[in-house]
Amino acid sequence: DTQADSLGEAHKMSPAEELYMGVGRELPAALLAFLLGGVLGGVYEVFRTPRAASRHPAAAVFAEDIIFCLIFAVSYYSFSVQVTMGIMRLYSLVLMLLGFFAYLWTLGRAVSKIADTIIRGGRIAADFLGKMFKKATEHLYTMPLFDKSSKKAD
Repeated sequence: DTQADSLGEAHKMSPAEELYMGVGRELPAALLAFLLGGVLGGVYEVFRTPRAASRHPAAAVFAEDIIFCLIFAVSYYSFSVQVTMGIMRLYSLVLMLLGFFAYLWTLGRAVSKIADTIIRGGRIAADFLGKMFKKATEHLYTMPLFDKSSKKAD
């Protein structure tokens, strides 16, 4: 809580001085906050992609959103402790949110399109396999082994 001045004497730091990180530390912290927001956008994809694949009940969507918000909050708290000297700074939160939305509006759109294509392809493949299975079982039931009319003739 004390800092030596140029004369070698110690003086008490003001609260503003204690909060000051300096531009040399704040700019990297700001960049890290933005990047962390982008990473959290990727984490959100883990929740968003299954929603695109199938319908989720409203309660499940609500629970997933709460879980994601908790992950975001813990990330912000951890960032504040590790990077900004334990002080929750508004610019860190704003830059994390900007990084999150930047991911969603850029890379997230591309990831969603790829995921949608994969999901659509999976549905087409599942429909095709289901039709093939249905035809195969219908064919099996017409064979003499399963034909009920051939047993009556015996």
